[in-house]
Amino acid sequence: MRRVIIHSASAEFRRLLRGLLVDADCNIEHIASREALLDACRDMQCDLIMTDDVRMFQSGDDVACALQRVHLPRIVLLSHDASEDTVLALLEGCVSRYVVLPCEPSRLRRMAMQCIE
Repeated sequence: MRRVIIHSASAEFRRLLRGLLVDADCNIEHIASREALLDACRDMQCDLIMTDDVRMFQSGDDVACALQRVHLPRIVLLSHDASEDTVLALLEGCVSRYVVLPCEPSRLRRMAMQCIE
């Protein structure tokens, strides 16, 4: 079974993303901190990470670098305020897809399902 990690400091955001995947055939984990995200990826391989933590990838953060070393799952980054240069740099790095918020829930669900199929 596929494993999806939803990472956000916001409990409401995690709940909304989980609602999109509630009937998908996958195990979904909610994670609030960067450190817990890295621990979860070290413990067991995951297929998809959905996160709204842009700064983790911009600053050369240890967690983002370590994620790349552990294994490279598909990473979907959701944000509403990144510049075009930032988005391009993220996509050239380890981010698989960048989603501009707000977006239609059905579009986000379709994209997530494509990533875990």
